[in-house]
Amino acid sequence: MMEEKWVKGLVVIKALRVECARVRDMAHYRLHELAKKVKNFCALEKECRMLMEKFEGMCHAEDIMRMEITMEETVVEKRF
Repeated sequence: MMEEKWVKGLVVIKALRVECARVRDMAHYRLHELAKKVKNFCALEKECRMLMEKFEGMCHAEDIMRMEITMEETVVEKRF
């Protein structure tokens, strides 16, 4: 009777170890996938930041080009 409980306990412990290994492997896989997604997100964010800086520079150039250009002429007459 005591040996049967001992054997059942060992079976349960073995099953728990297998389950722990399965959960650990799945968590490891999911963490790697999440890390890949974060890395891709950071790369996209960096690219967006660079494009926004270029866009801001283009808008500034467009504002300069949009400014009204006025020319003033000064006519000097020479009389001899």
